[in-house]
Amino acid sequence: MNPLIQSLINQNSQGATNVVVVKSSHFFANATARDFYFTANPTELVNGIIISVGVAYEEYENSAWTDVTAILKGPKGDKGDVGAIGSQGVQGEQGIQGLQGETGLQGVQGLQGDQGLQGDGLRIDVQDNIANRGIYDNEIQGFTFLAQDEGKLYFKKSATLADWSIGTSIVGPKGDQGIQGEQGIQGELGPQGPQGNTGGVGPAGSQGIQGVSGPIGPTATLETASDVDNTNKSTGKILQVRADGKHEYTDPTEIHFKGFFADEAALLTAYITANNGDYAILGTTDTVWVWDTDTNSWKDSGGSGGGGIEDLFSVYKTSNQNLSHAVYSKVTWQGVDYDTNNCFALSTYTAKKKGIHQFIFGFSWGSAPNTGAVESLIYLNGVVKRKISRRASSAYNAGAVPIIAEFEMNIGDMVDVYVRQLSGTTKSINSDRTATFFSGKVLKLT
Repeated sequence: MNPLIQSLINQNSQGATNVVVVKSSHFFANATARDFYFTANPTELVNGIIISVGVAYEEYENSAWTDVTAILKGPKGDKGDVGAIGSQGVQGEQGIQGLQGETGLQGVQGLQGDQGLQGDGLRIDVQDNIANRGIYDNEIQGFTFLAQDEGKLYFKKSATLADWSIGTSIVGPKGDQGIQGEQGIQGELGPQGPQGNTGGVGPAGSQGIQGVSGPIGPTATLETASDVDNTNKSTGKILQVRADGKHEYTDPTEIHFKGFFADEAALLTAYITANNGDYAILGTTDTVWVWDTDTNSWKDSGGSGGGGIEDLFSVYKTSNQNLSHAVYSKVTWQGVDYDTNNCFALSTYTAKKKGIHQFIFGFSWGSAPNTGAVESLIYLNGVVKRKISRRASSAYNAGAVPIIAEFEMNIGDMVDVYVRQLSGTTKSINSDRTATFFSGKVLKLT
């Protein structure tokens, strides 16, 4: 037993008094709090220590707690006088964290808050087909891409390459058929459209009636008739059949097609020299050979006899095209000047020959941006191949930014042209065909 406790027992039996001091950190509400504390502070658990648990006092001896309340507390005395208020004590040490209490009851519903501020509307940075989304894989976080062929919206989750969100459909279900509207007012007569392609040959007409026989002409002489080699001896001209089926005599220097030859040796045997513009087709190369006046020799053009190597096209706009701010917009074309091999359709050029292709693209603004950059771009198979950027000013129309590009294409490769403007508002491309144009050709087959 603690000697102090033994002394208290002896003194109480003799009517004496003594004082036991308990540390402020050794007052506990119950045994659970007591055990929790000494588990966390094992060095304070020594024999003879006295603590307070609830309204009782306990002594620790031989690994057990003994209730010593009866020893420490005498019989209850009379209530003493109220003492004077003492000075403010020193702030006690921070107690240990208590156990988690049980969840309280559901509180009363609070009052409704004020109306929030108007949020930003949906922003679409680029509208294009899903196949072209990879062009924008390196954009910043929050960049939005509308796949117009899917009707889904994607956004960059981070600046990481190709870190796109799952596509979210922004097209709702099809609504019910609306009521037929009233007949509108007759519109003004529109401008005359471009001339259509030449139609096919119609069916042969019925046999006409036999015409009246004409008078017998004079007997021909050698000076007025063709010889057996179709050459007029008086003029030296050669009898030719025209495209309309009629015959006429033509100066030999005006006949540029020299015929078909088995090889170069056969061509040189027939025409050791020729005139500017003359050409022939050789069987060994299956290509067109032309007379080069610079070297005075025949040259293999590399093209087939079916019209040469060049696939030529030139297109234009018939109406202005609006472009939204900061959006890569494909330029559309409605008019065709010429398209020799039907390579151009739906505003896209598709290569029908493997080789080096050349393109020229330029445009002008219907209303010039005052500030901000303007970009002209040529895409090859959905990937930017050439780009020119220029900043506009109040005194300069940043349109008509021309691009002249040459690159090798395989059969089936596709080329489109795009424009992006950063004026801060919608601007339009002018349909003036003298300043807005797109053309191209094959420079060399490979």
